[in-house]
Amino acid sequence: MQTAGPSGLRAVATRALRVASNLRVFSASSSSSVPDELPQMKLPDFDYTPRPYNGPSKDQVMETRKQFLSPGIFHYYERPVMIVEGKQQYLYDETGRRYLDAFGGIVTVSVGHSHPKLVKAVNEQNELIQHTTTIYLNDQVAYFAKELAEKLPPHLDSI
Repeated sequence: MQTAGPSGLRAVATRALRVASNLRVFSASSSSSVPDELPQMKLPDFDYTPRPYNGPSKDQVMETRKQFLSPGIFHYYERPVMIVEGKQQYLYDETGRRYLDAFGGIVTVSVGHSHPKLVKAVNEQNELIQHTTTIYLNDQVAYFAKELAEKLPPHLDSI
């Protein structure tokens, strides 16, 4: 059986995601180029206005990435969305356009973006220490695991 190497897998993923990137149905804007055969989904109203973006342009960010990031850290799109802000379940690009965050990243899948309780807890922890590796002891990870295990069914008592 022949297997595809990393470049072959990247090519397949790039083609698939190029098609997917044209399906911008999660956008709050009605001016997207969604193909006629797909329904245009409208996001529900949300009482939040993102801050005006005053950073580098999308082109400048792309050039800086090319210059300073390893080619192994790549994106899957020819014209990727530039996300500059997140609030609860939504993301915003540099133009203020709102998207539903359906990606399911490392933490956002469970807490969303900028949740006030999470922001407060993170800020309090950052005043002490931001990160430690698990090869050293730190009480936070142990007691987090204990609290989480207490919420699980009895046979799942270890994280």
